[in-house]
Amino acid sequence: RPGLAAGWLLAASLCVVALGAIGWIRQWFGVAERRRVAGLSLVVLALYAAGQAVAGVPVKAAVRRAAQTRFGPGATWAALTRVGRPFEWEPIYASRDSVAGPDWTLPRHLNDTRVQWALRESVGGRALGGFARFLAAEVDSGPAGSAVTLRDARYARTGSHGWGVVTVPLPVVARPR
Repeated sequence: RPGLAAGWLLAASLCVVALGAIGWIRQWFGVAERRRVAGLSLVVLALYAAGQAVAGVPVKAAVRRAAQTRFGPGATWAALTRVGRPFEWEPIYASRDSVAGPDWTLPRHLNDTRVQWALRESVGGRALGGFARFLAAEVDSGPAGSAVTLRDARYARTGSHGWGVVTVPLPVVARPR
């Protein structure tokens, strides 16, 4: 999406793509040089990963402290790398009853019997329940029945469709155990 990636990252990516295209079309590396370029590419990737790891240490410590301050010693937390913005992280914290970031909070509703039924009885609910690290749920009741929307707050905080979201319809006749 426009504006999502850092400007320097876009420029570097365009240079790498252009270099790859030139090398592919002109075969300018030759057999021996291709191996050297491939090795150099792996070194650059390893340096990037190491840089992210080192830069992330103080960020993760700060996020852990903030989570424990906000939700107590049982809090779970993560420092998520921002897509398209290397060396920038988004904190996320959770307690038993809510998931939060610096400027948002979602109730979890995981003890609701309808949510428990959706997590236990539906294929999508079981799958997302096993995958989601920061699971939150909403129950919407209507005349045709109820629907439980499950979401992993790492990927989706609003809406009922998309990556990390599953909506499980609960017909009126369905009685959660």
